[in-house]
Parts: sequence; structure tokens; C-alpha cells
Amino acid sequence: MLPSSLTMKAVAGVVPKVTALAPKSAVPKMVTGVPPYSRGDHMSVMYQHVQGKAKVAGEVNPSLPPGLSDLVMRAMAVDKTKRFQTMAELSAALERFR
Repeated sequence: MLPSSLTMKAVAGVVPKVTALAPKSAVPKMVTGVPPYSRGDHMSVMYQHVQGKAKVAGEVNPSLPPGLSDLVMRAMAVDKTKRFQTMAELSAALERFR
């Protein structure tokens, strides 16, 4: 698994398990055209995930429809209780932007 796909907990040393972060990384890249965390080497990128200090999607791509930037930032929330809890929930939220 590539370092850019590690979970925040694995990076922070909270748990040894490594899993993919597809929605957290893929959604912002799909709507802005750039990865949310990409400055520096792999370790730097992993710590950017842990810190959750990505640029707001609407700042990266000002042409986003109203509300889509908020949806992207919710998908990227560091606090897992603030993120979409299921892919069905994320899919339903994205549906209004179709």
C-alpha cells in the first residue's frame, strides 16, 4: 500500500492497521482536480492527513456549485463522527449535484 493511502490513525501510531482512505482522498481530487494533501514527501503528506489542513475545495476550484465545497470538507473531516458514515450517505449527498 502506498503511503498516501494510509489512515490517519496508522500515521499517528494509534493503531497498527493500514486501510484505504478512498472517499477522504478521492472526493476532493474529483471536484478540484488536485489531491487535497500533496505538499512535500510522503511523510509530510501523511501528517497533512492527520492535521486535516487541506485548502477549502471552493478556494481551489471557485466554480464549484454552492454547497459542494462544504460536502467535500465534510468528507475530509479529521473527526470521523463528522464525516459521512456510509457510502450510501455520501452518494445521496452527491446526488443533488448531478
